[in-house]
Amino acid sequence: ALKGRLASIRARILLSSSDAANRLEAAQHLAASGNPATRTVLLEQLRNEQDPKVKPALQAALKTVEDSLQWGERLAAAGFVVPFPDSFGSRGLPSQCVVGQRSMRSVRERVVDADAARHWLQQQHYVAADRVSLIGWANGGVTALWTIRPRTGAKDEKPDFRSAVAFYPGCRRLRDTAWSARMPTLILIGAKDDWSSAT
Repeated sequence: ALKGRLASIRARILLSSSDAANRLEAAQHLAASGNPATRTVLLEQLRNEQDPKVKPALQAALKTVEDSLQWGERLAAAGFVVPFPDSFGSRGLPSQCVVGQRSMRSVRERVVDADAARHWLQQQHYVAADRVSLIGWANGGVTALWTIRPRTGAKDEKPDFRSAVAFYPGCRRLRDTAWSARMPTLILIGAKDDWSSAT
């Protein structure tokens, strides 16, 4: 957690740099952090940014952060408790959207993070321990699908996830492993999605 906080502080320092390359790097890193403080920092930098190459990167980072916050805000308004585990930022990693730069896999560390979030929720007195579900988008959707495979079932006395939803996960590797789920699962993916193909 300390490494992630230090990486976030570094990104914020880089965002105020006079070097456009540093600001681009910072925007990429902050895009992986879905929290209100990051939204505020990006909005402020966007208002002041003059470089035509950096501005689109800041806009993209802001959209990514706002999209994740919007879902959390909607679910919270409906009465759900919504943690957003940050598998990348907490390890000091930037967004992992470009395949060549991935240093973490959905099948390993992120499955552990999903289970850790379930355990944390189940320890909260205001959470029904048997009604914890899992939802993920893109890489997080893939993580959700790996987490609920029969082979990765809960190995503790706590109730398992109740259900799962995966928005536009990349399914190629899962397809090749004869994937199945151990609980009710909803997969939402577009037939014409050219980023996270259904096939």
